[in-house]
Amino acid sequence: MKLKKVLGALVASGLLVFAMGALAGCADNSKQVITDSLNEEINQIKSMDSEVIGDLSAVLPESTLQMLGISSEEFMSAVFAGFDGTVDSVEVDGKTAQAVVTFTSKNLSDIEEKMESISDEMQNDPEQFAGMSTDEIYAWTGEKIMEYINAAPVETREPVTIDYELNGNTWEPTADSQTKLESALFG
Repeated sequence: MKLKKVLGALVASGLLVFAMGALAGCADNSKQVITDSLNEEINQIKSMDSEVIGDLSAVLPESTLQMLGISSEEFMSAVFAGFDGTVDSVEVDGKTAQAVVTFTSKNLSDIEEKMESISDEMQNDPEQFAGMSTDEIYAWTGEKIMEYINAAPVETREPVTIDYELNGNTWEPTADSQTKLESALFG
């Protein structure tokens, strides 16, 4: 699986579970329940307090990040710096609903190319790394990754439609919504 897809899947799945989890509401106020819940969760992510960062960080493979000298909290803070979202509309049709949301987030669409350039730099200048331990090389790689993420431009994305299904009296996002969210957030 390509790095961009792994990164996107991890972050998007955590965000989807955290921000767009099940919403309880009865039929007559479903539109408002979905809108309010989305706005609340978007605002929590925007605030990036330690609880939010911890919740989002829980979906990341901590051992890989630690190997690179990056904490999951540092990583998530960098990925979501500049994050914003607006609920453009919510339409309810019986037991299905659609929320159209516009996100502003870091553009990490060229992360694969960046990883290749880091690898190329290592291969093209082996003397630079000759005296380094494996841990130092991993730390250097982690620094390069964080430099890339911190410098990534923040862009407003095309609106994404999040589909919901009513399960009992709870609105739940569909499985397809995760793919849509990943694409909308990271390009």
